[in-house]
Formats: sequence, C-alpha cells, structure tokens
Amino acid sequence: MGAKKNEDEKKEQNKTDKINKTHELKLMERKELILSGVEEVFNFNENSVAILTTQGGMEVKGKDLNIKSLNLDSGEMIIRGMIDVLSYELLERKKGIWKRLFR
Repeated sequence: MGAKKNEDEKKEQNKTDKINKTHELKLMERKELILSGVEEVFNFNENSVAILTTQGGMEVKGKDLNIKSLNLDSGEMIIRGMIDVLSYELLERKKGIWKRLFR
C-alpha cells in the first residue's frame, strides 16, 4: 500500500511542477514586463535581456532596461524600462545555445 501512495504523491508533484513551469508574460504600457516560466538569465544590460524560459530562448530589447525582481525558484521576473522588442527562439538545451541568439 505504501508504494501506491508514493506513486500517487509523485504524480501529484509532477502536475504541480508542470503548473509552476507555465510561461506567461504581461506587458504593461511597454514599460513593465512581468514574466513567469523563467529558468535562467544569461545576459543583461540596459538595452537587452537574454532569458531561458520553459518555452525556449527569449530576448527583450529596449532602452533603460532594469530587472526589478527575479526569483528563479518560482520562475518569476519583472523587467522595467522602455520595451521595444520581444523575440523567441526555440533552442536545444546545451552549452553554447546563446551563441545562436546573439549572431
């Protein structure tokens, strides 16, 4: 009976993990971007932010960009500044994947 209970707990945890890895974004007035599903931030400066999300690579371009908050445990991030471009590229998860993003 204990094995069945552990199996059910693992299935429930997998469902929870999938929910927490949902990638969503909300752009407000092109001045604030709220993201979920953020796994890693690879590069950041005042004109560009390169991010790995659950849906692939993402680059945010603009002016005076700054990261207001970042929590990789929950996958949430807030970027402020004048946002001009949001772009995605589906990338394989391996070393050097960002070379393709910054050609």
